[in-house]
Amino acid sequence: MNALAPTSPDERLAESRDALRRAMSDPGSPGGIGIDALSAWWRRSPLRLVTNVAAEAADAVVQPIAQRHPLRLVGGAFIAGGALAWSRPWRWLPRQAVWAALLPHVLKTLAAAQRRPR
Repeated sequence: MNALAPTSPDERLAESRDALRRAMSDPGSPGGIGIDALSAWWRRSPLRLVTNVAAEAADAVVQPIAQRHPLRLVGGAFIAGGALAWSRPWRWLPRQAVWAALLPHVLKTLAAAQRRPR
């Protein structure tokens, strides 16, 4: 078989996933370092226990509802999402907090744009 022959989309997808998995799990790569640091933080975090208990409680409550009334659950989620969007909770924050949260992303985007060759 010719080594330059195009592979099937499934094979390319599998190769891409393997490459991403290797890059993310490599301890020397920035992705691997970030994932390792995040995993270590999460193992020590007190929020881990809280989220596990909340997830189990939500499963116990939502799963029977989803099995009996799936359309009502979807409708409730639609209404809750619409109410959240309508209330615009991001406007409740002071503008300084919003800018403090957005500024690092904006600066990183501008720095990347400056580095790109024209």
